[in-house]
Amino acid sequence: MTVQLDVIRSAVPLLQASGVLIPATADTLLDHLDREIGNGARAIVLDLSGLAVLGVDAVRALVEVAQRAGEVDIGLYVVASNAIVMQALRTAGELDLFDVYGDVADAVAAVP
Repeated sequence: MTVQLDVIRSAVPLLQASGVLIPATADTLLDHLDREIGNGARAIVLDLSGLAVLGVDAVRALVEVAQRAGEVDIGLYVVASNAIVMQALRTAGELDLFDVYGDVADAVAAVP
């Protein structure tokens, strides 16, 4: 899995994940998110549209991300324009935990 970082506006990074998100690759995503939280992000837009695989067992990593962001009052805006992500979140019973948007523009527009 690879993660690309862009800053869309002050203190609002865009992390774009692509490839395969399974438990063995989840630490890559968690490390990037922890870094942005530590850098003082006030919101994070997490684009998962580039994932080819999201293992249901890796949804736990996304839940952990949401919990970490919530603990420090950082908004997490998830972009999921593919069925792979939505199906994995739904199957894991975690879809309601996330604010999910169809594209980056919609997610960015939702950031206060």
